[in-house]
Amino acid sequence: MEKRDLSAAAALMFAAVILVGVFISYAGGDNGGDDDAELGDERISVTVNGTEFTATLYDNEAAGSLLSMLREQPMELSMEELNSSGKYCCLETDLPVSDIRPGTIHAGDISLYRGNCLMIFYADHANTGMHSYTQIGRIDDLSGLAEALGDGTASVVLAPIAV
Repeated sequence: MEKRDLSAAAALMFAAVILVGVFISYAGGDNGGDDDAELGDERISVTVNGTEFTATLYDNEAAGSLLSMLREQPMELSMEELNSSGKYCCLETDLPVSDIRPGTIHAGDISLYRGNCLMIFYADHANTGMHSYTQIGRIDDLSGLAEALGDGTASVVLAPIAV
C-alpha cells in the first residue's frame, strides 16, 4: 500500500509541476529565453497600400536571412487579415527559426510563424493560443499603420534601406 501512495503522490507532484510550467508560459515568463532580443542596426522599408513605414530588424539569423533576400530583390506581398490584429503572408522560402512564446503581441511587431509565414501586427493582443514566433523586426512609427493595412487584403512591399 505504501508503494501505491508514493506513486499517487509522485503523479500529483508531476501534475503540479506541469501546471506551474503552463502558468508561467501563459503569463509570458517562459519564452525560450529570447524575449530580450536586441534590435539591430539594419532597417527596411515597409510600404503598405502605398504608405511607407520603416522597420528596424532584430539582430538574429531570421532577420538577416530576410534582409539578404530583400537585397537580391524587394518582396511584393499580398497579406491577408489575421484575427483583426494583423496581416500575414506565407513565403515560398523558409527562414531560420528562433521561436519565443510572447504573452502579448504588440502593434508594430513583424514576426515569423512556423518558419515561413510573415506577419505584421497592427494591434496589441494577448497570445492566448500560446503560439510561438520568431521575431523579425518592429515598425518604427505606428502612426497610420492600422489605417494603412485596412480591412481585407493589403499590398505590402518590403525593401532594404541603405545605411
